[in-house]
Amino acid sequence: GNSVVSPGARATGAALATTRVPDAARGSEPAPRPIRELPVNSFFAAVIWFLAICGIGIATLPLAYTLFPYLEDRGAGFAKVFGLALATFLSSLLVRYHVFPQGSLVSWATLSMVALASVLCLLSRRARMVAFWRERRRSILTGEVVFGLGFLLFLGLRSFNPEISWGEKPMDFSILNILVRTRSLPSS
Repeated sequence: GNSVVSPGARATGAALATTRVPDAARGSEPAPRPIRELPVNSFFAAVIWFLAICGIGIATLPLAYTLFPYLEDRGAGFAKVFGLALATFLSSLLVRYHVFPQGSLVSWATLSMVALASVLCLLSRRARMVAFWRERRRSILTGEVVFGLGFLLFLGLRSFNPEISWGEKPMDFSILNILVRTRSLPSS
């Protein structure tokens, strides 16, 4: 059979990430598209991840403002998590019901849907939102600083033990690998 090596294994020369594909199984299903490798080290990957989370939070902020009127910050501190959770939920529904195959297209589509809903909320309540954010900018910025410090804290803790060989990490890594390689999800 052929040997399939993960991108991380190619970069580090690790033999543990090698999977043997039997000859009989190769012809039965189309091979997953290869993952494009970008020359990114761990530091830049963390920066990219932080910026992506912040971008999702900004894109989701007007939607959170509209949906959480009883929170003191109108959902500003919750917008990042809410945006990720909402996009992930929509993505899983679209893949599960075969609207999109699993991949980057469905991710961009769901992020676009969330951003579009947020733009519609912004257009309908723009004056109130701007006034609220001007009035509460100090507490909103404080929440952003706390998020940034928390991100750095957990990034630092994770950097001391990056292996995936203990606790639930092997299972999490296997689920992540399955989700990266599959084109669909079970429908029931």
